[in-house]
Amino acid sequence: MKKLFSLILVLMGMTMAFAQNSVTLTFECQNTDGSYLQPDSITIENITRNWQETIYYPDTTFTLMVGTGIQNHLSENSLQVMPNPFNGTAKVNIQSMESETVEIKITDMGGRVFAEYNGLLQEGGNIFTISLTTPQMFLLSVKTSSGVRSLKIENTGRSGANRISYNGVAGENTADIRLKSTSSHPYELGDEMRYRGFSSSRISAEIRKNQYEDELITLVLYEVGSPCPETPTVTDIEGNIYNTVQIGGQCWMKENLRTTKFPDGTDIPLSSGTYTIEYNNPCYSDLPIVSDIPLIERGYLYNWVAANMACPTGWHLPTDEEWNTMEATQTTMDVAIVGDRGDHAGRLAGGSSWVSSSEVNAPGNMEYVDRNASGFFAIPAGAYEVLYNQYFYECAAFWTSTEVSAGNAWERTLLSYSAFVFRSYGGDEYPNKGLRMSVRCLRD
Repeated sequence: MKKLFSLILVLMGMTMAFAQNSVTLTFECQNTDGSYLQPDSITIENITRNWQETIYYPDTTFTLMVGTGIQNHLSENSLQVMPNPFNGTAKVNIQSMESETVEIKITDMGGRVFAEYNGLLQEGGNIFTISLTTPQMFLLSVKTSSGVRSLKIENTGRSGANRISYNGVAGENTADIRLKSTSSHPYELGDEMRYRGFSSSRISAEIRKNQYEDELITLVLYEVGSPCPETPTVTDIEGNIYNTVQIGGQCWMKENLRTTKFPDGTDIPLSSGTYTIEYNNPCYSDLPIVSDIPLIERGYLYNWVAANMACPTGWHLPTDEEWNTMEATQTTMDVAIVGDRGDHAGRLAGGSSWVSSSEVNAPGNMEYVDRNASGFFAIPAGAYEVLYNQYFYECAAFWTSTEVSAGNAWERTLLSYSAFVFRSYGGDEYPNKGLRMSVRCLRD
């Protein structure tokens, strides 16, 4: 009997999962202090099925149709109440795929009718205003030729009357609020999704998750290029003070590391600056050729071993994935591919030391309006690579902590003449861990 009961529960769960033919996402945006923030737009990305859509305010909800998209569900109406719970009045959006009659009722849980409406739905989003005088739980029912859909609603306030008023089709009146967008892209329960919010000069950290059910998703938006709210500066073991910058949900150093000591106070060995295949011993380089770029901007160059050990306590050398996360706040292009990718190098670059370039979005293009829009302030401190060049003034190269092999690790490179940010690692003949590059630390 116990096994039979377990089987019944499993079958019930499977039935409920298969019965769900849509998932509705409701988005809200907040400032870092928890106060409400009106978004400009929200991007919804299905990583599993490789598509992305953007909704624009006043849209605040997004419906994912399970299966191959909305084409499979043209006969169904979408029903949404915003907000819910509500204080006396709320907006209702009924999505109809064709012109048809509708009967709307608001009843208490015992079936007593408080308000009703009979009329015609137009094709598209039909906006209604509901008003209720009694704070309690109600049932909103919508009956059309396609069937009946019901939704529990909660009133917490008192309006002047119990009524349902038709406002028209969304978009016909600029005062109307479009509450729902419905995706025509394919979606299945459990797909990996990614969400980001944007508002003026603010951007949210991404929320990435497997989406199984209806959900209220809260996006916290940060001022682009502003200091980290709780850590505007950080001090290393030598007393060097670094400004910070909040990029999405991450707190970065806004300046290159320039310490000559590890956090425990021991010295980092100073190298001559020459490339060596011996990459297992930590070292840093101070190359006087760039003396006209102040040390406070250029920092020192470290090999990979030292870079992994040198960040102040509470901070660390970012991983390859953490770099991807930061870069994804600056471009809609795929940042996970290898080599030249993105169009955001200029958004990461600051200062006036870059070799001049007319290339759009490039670090050396001083006329680019979004130059250093991220606040990252990358400086062309170069990278010591004796077989080719030192690239001072035309290159900024940064370590990640992610290894590829015993002698190689992922790195990021910005060039003065390119909008791309180069994601790469060394090779078997010249493993890159022995190179000297800049270090930016990320808060734990």
